[in-house]
Amino acid sequence: NRTKMVFMRVPFGQLLEALNEGKGDIAAAGLTITDERQAKVSFTDPYIPAVREVVVLNRQKREIDSIDDLSGQKVYVLRGSSFVTHLEGLNRKFMQQGRSPLELVKSDPNLAPEDILELVNAGVLNITVADQHIAEAWSQVLPDILVRKDLSINTGGKIAWAVRKDNEKLRAHLNAFIKKNKKGSLLGNILIKRYYKNSKWIKNPVYQEEKKKLDTLMGLFKKYADYYGFDWLALSAQAYQESKLDNSKRSPEGAIGIMQVLPKTAAHKSVNITDIHLLENNIHAGVKYLHFLRERYFSNPAIEPASRVNLSWAAYNAGPAKINKLRKIAQKRGFDPNKWFFNVEKIASEFIGRETVEYVANINKYYVAYKLQQEENEKRKRSLKTFSGLQLK
Repeated sequence: NRTKMVFMRVPFGQLLEALNEGKGDIAAAGLTITDERQAKVSFTDPYIPAVREVVVLNRQKREIDSIDDLSGQKVYVLRGSSFVTHLEGLNRKFMQQGRSPLELVKSDPNLAPEDILELVNAGVLNITVADQHIAEAWSQVLPDILVRKDLSINTGGKIAWAVRKDNEKLRAHLNAFIKKNKKGSLLGNILIKRYYKNSKWIKNPVYQEEKKKLDTLMGLFKKYADYYGFDWLALSAQAYQESKLDNSKRSPEGAIGIMQVLPKTAAHKSVNITDIHLLENNIHAGVKYLHFLRERYFSNPAIEPASRVNLSWAAYNAGPAKINKLRKIAQKRGFDPNKWFFNVEKIASEFIGRETVEYVANINKYYVAYKLQQEENEKRKRSLKTFSGLQLK
């Protein structure tokens, strides 16, 4: 009998939980064998036996010469990964030595390892940790990441597939397959270069000049976010993806302004806003249309609030009828039709290509960038308050 393989994308941090719940039979996502994971699942023989977890920097980040230089630095890593465990171990060592711990930030659950590398490439993040073979493969197409092979937080790691503990028969079959088919990562490198060399990578929306743009627009985004029930940073991230916050932008298809609204969309009875060449009207029209999509097509209580926005963004880009058709296909294939990331986006990639998938993914990356910036600003304000309080005393 031929075996039919069905691939299900799952957020990295939920992988083993989904495996044990029977949502799939094999977890195959570059999993490093750790004691903590072995308590939950059974691993096959390693198919990559000697993995190094290395520091990856943005090229402008110069002052990291040794692992000790991570003390006091912010390091952003994949949630649920072995990097978290190993960096926590490094922090314990720093504390014993009387050094400041590094600030460990676990990623947004919708980000994949390559998304984090792209954020480092853009300069949104300065430091992350990745498996060396993965980072080197992506460095072919992300010119501003620096893979520091000399700075590893763990060596000799073993990457394997995982199965449920009661599935020893499957594990034995997989071990036989691994023995017969062991190959290096050369093919992966070739494929990354082939498929991603012409990609339009995200820019840094929080560089000084870009940040100034947002500062002047913040009031309008907050006004319409409050009115229609959105997070103003999420709307800002969408506008950045649409136009890089440039209201003079015009698309070949006739979309206008900062939110790239089509005149026919603005004229539709669900929006009905005139003069969309004017900045405030353009933002209002874009947000009102997004609100219409969310309420009309994705208001089912079974859809979580964040997923409603993700699906609405997809519909803003590709049209609501197309997205609902993809949701039906997703359900038939065993994916969750109420979730965009790791579910409906997989079907979208297959049936309508990468444009809408990248559109929603990029907005999410810009949103992560804005949120990190906002957290940094709030932390600065708190420390200034504490400092002035101390001075007053």
